[in-house]
Parts: sequence; C-alpha cells; structure tokens
Amino acid sequence: MTTVEIRTQTMYSQLSNSEKLVADYILKNRENIFRYPLAKLAEQSGTSQGAWVRFCKSIGFDGMKDLKKSLFVEMNDTITESGTSAPLLQFTDIKEHSTFSSMAENVCYSSIQAIEATLKLFDEEMLKKTVNKIPTYYSCQDNTFIRCRCVRISSQ
Repeated sequence: MTTVEIRTQTMYSQLSNSEKLVADYILKNRENIFRYPLAKLAEQSGTSQGAWVRFCKSIGFDGMKDLKKSLFVEMNDTITESGTSAPLLQFTDIKEHSTFSSMAENVCYSSIQAIEATLKLFDEEMLKKTVNKIPTYYSCQDNTFIRCRCVRISSQ
C-alpha cells in the first residue's frame, strides 16, 4: 500500500464530499492518475479540478504534481522490490490449521510492514508542532525539561 493510499484511508472521514469522490476514484483507479490530465480525472470522478487540488492538500501534498511524484516513486519501488506491483502491506489471516511458528511469523511480518508504512507517513515538522503543544514541566532537581503525556489504553 502506498503512502498516498494510506493517507487517503486515514484522512477519509475528514474529507469533504467532493474530496471523498476523489479519494474513492484514487483508491479504485490509481493507474489512471498518470494516464489522464487533471481535467479528465475530474470529469471521470464527478468532481472539479479544484476538488482534486484540495484533496491533495488535505492529505499532506503540495498539489497534484507532488501526489503524482510520490505515487510514481513508490509504485516503481514496489515493482523493483517484488517484481510486481503488489501492495506493500499484505496481511494474511491466521488459519485454524496454522502452526504456532507460522502464526508467529505472520504476526511479526505484519507488524514490520505496519511499522514501515507508518514510518513513510512520518512528518518531522508535524511531530515538532505536536510536541510543543504538550505541557512542559520543569524539574528543579536536575534542571531538565520533561514533556509528559499519559496515554490511556483501554482493552476489552
């Protein structure tokens, strides 16, 4: 799965209706992004060219050119790595007859792939902005600044 697809799925619920049409089109027809000009893509997706540009910016790209470049590079990297254009993330189900060893390998492989996909989304500037919004507490004993954030993990 490419960064474009991951960002699209992650941000989908926050997109406007016209941007969702663009997202749906990209997820179903990503090859067409390189085949047609923006006007034709807008027509085929039932939106405007402006909606495409807004969509690109909503998922963190500077515009259509930036989105195309990212998608092109990742699709070529995937083809180079595997010899096909298969998605990078391939989660497989654990079957009833799976051995413990194959289950452990499956969980390990899936976790590695998920971490690698997350790393592709890493944005240092966004992380800095986020960290700066976390309250800072000054420790008088060792003169260090400590940023604390409690995460509540709920399990059911």
